[in-house]
Amino acid sequence: MDFFHDFWHADCVRNYSQAAFTERFRKWCKCHGYNFKQSTAQKVYDLAKSVVVLVPDLIKVLVQKAASQVTATSKSAGIY
Repeated sequence: MDFFHDFWHADCVRNYSQAAFTERFRKWCKCHGYNFKQSTAQKVYDLAKSVVVLVPDLIKVLVQKAASQVTATSKSAGIY
C-alpha cells in the first residue's frame, strides 16, 4: 500500500528515465524499510512503460486515500 500511495499512477514511474526511477525507488525502499531489488525496479518500470492509462486527477486522491485506509486497518488488526 505504501507503494500505491506514493506511485499512484504509471506516470509517477514512467516520467523518469529507467536509471532515475531505479535510484528514486532505491531511496523510497530505504525510507520505508523495504529491501531494494534492482529486478523489482526493472519490473515496475517495464510495466509502467507498457500500460496505456487515462486517469483524471480525482483518481489520485481516491487511490491514496484507499491505500492509507488499508494500511491503517492492517496496522490496527496487527497484520501490517
